[in-house]
Amino acid sequence: MNPKIEQQIQLLERQLHSADVRADSDKLNTLLHDDFKEIGCSGRVYTKSDILSQLADRKSSHEIVSENFQFSSLSETIILVTYRSYRQINTTQSHWTLRSSVWILEQGRWYMFFHQGTPANSYEFTQLLSMES
Repeated sequence: MNPKIEQQIQLLERQLHSADVRADSDKLNTLLHDDFKEIGCSGRVYTKSDILSQLADRKSSHEIVSENFQFSSLSETIILVTYRSYRQINTTQSHWTLRSSVWILEQGRWYMFFHQGTPANSYEFTQLLSMES
C-alpha cells in the first residue's frame, strides 16, 4: 500500500476527531460520502444526514486520541482502516474504542463510506497493545 495514501487517510480520519471539524457541517459534508453509514456503540445505524444534524454546531470538551492505524487495500479506490482510540480530558483517559472505517476514492477525493466503533474496557485495550508488540 502507498504510504502517502495511508498518511492522507490517517489525517482525514483524525480530522473527524477534531471538535472543530465535528461542529462544522460544511467540513463534515466534504469528508463523509453521501451514502455514509455508521454503526454506533448502541447498535444504531446512523446516516450522513443523522451525523450532520447531530454533530453540527455541537462543541465537545474532550479530545479523541487515535493510534495504531492499520490499512488494508480492498481495491484501488477502497481502503479499510482499523485503529484504537480513547477520549482524553486533561489527564484522564476513557471511552476506549476499537474502530474501523472504509474510505472510498471518488473524483480524486477520499470520502468516509462506513465507520464502526466498538467499545473496549481499559484492560482489553491494554492487552491488545501488548499482543501487537
